[in-house]
Formats: sequence, C-alpha cells, structure tokens
Amino acid sequence: MNRWRPLFLLVWTLAGLTCTPRGYAACGCLENPSATEALQSFDAVFTGWVFARIPILGSDRSHFLLFVDRAWKGSPWPFHSVDGGGECGFDFHPGLHYLVFAHQNEDHSLDTNFCAPTAAYFEGIDSMDAMGRPHPRVWLWLLGFLLFYRIESALRQKEQRRKSRSMPPIPTNG
Repeated sequence: MNRWRPLFLLVWTLAGLTCTPRGYAACGCLENPSATEALQSFDAVFTGWVFARIPILGSDRSHFLLFVDRAWKGSPWPFHSVDGGGECGFDFHPGLHYLVFAHQNEDHSLDTNFCAPTAAYFEGIDSMDAMGRPHPRVWLWLLGFLLFYRIESALRQKEQRRKSRSMPPIPTNG
C-alpha cells in the first residue's frame, strides 16, 4: 500500500487541478458583487415563484416562467420569463421561490447565469435587506381590488337571490 501512495497522491493532485467546480473557470466568473453593486449592474432584480420550465429546443438551456412578487429593478409586470440552465446558467426548480438578478438581452428577454448572485429566496434574505425596500407593485393592489370587488358582487348576488326566494309570489289578476 505504501509504495502506491506517491502515485495516488500525484493522480489525486492532477485530478484536483484539472477538475474545476462549475461556475469558476468554465464559466469565467469573477467574484460575486455585493447586493448593492449587483442592483446597479443588473437590468432586473426581483423575487418570484417559478411556475413553469420550458426547454429550449436544440439547447441544454430552458425558459423559466416566474410570478414576480417583489421587484427592485426592471419591468413592473407580474410575470417574467428568464433564460437559465445549461452549462453556466442558473437552474431554477418549478414551485420554488427565488431572488433573481438578470440581464436583459437584445430581444428584451431576461437571462441569468451561475455567476449572477441569483439564489433561493431564503439564501438571499441578507441581499434583500441590503438593497432596501422594493418598488411598490401597483398591479398587486389592482388584483386585490378586483378580487375584493368580485367576491363582494358575488355575495351581493347571493343575497338578492335569497331575498327573491323568500318573498311571497305576486298575485296576478287573470
């Protein structure tokens, strides 16, 4: 066993030098910026729930559809499509909540990768605190108002039907 030890150490060292972790040399990542620096350098910063993964044909990448609940920067729309996955892309999982830092491509789609500080929601809480309050989501207030209005009108209709059933029939002269 002892005579194989130097050979084993040599192989182990060479393997360690040639196998770099994903996201370092293979993807050309520099150090991750702080949350406030990232807020300045990325085009869109938001938190959202991934609700769909759509593979891109002929590629190992995917489109991920997210329902946005908070945004610090970028579009005010409640839904975003973010490209990710593949060799250097961030791999989202449907049903989970994320803090997303994304760049906008020439075709106005959003793209994030392994080098961005994108993270699972609970891993990004310190970053969210450092970035301050997100922009108000006016559409959430509108959605809440519409939902309240719909529930209120349904209750009003139910009450009118109940009242109409409890009234005695109107006699007709015939």
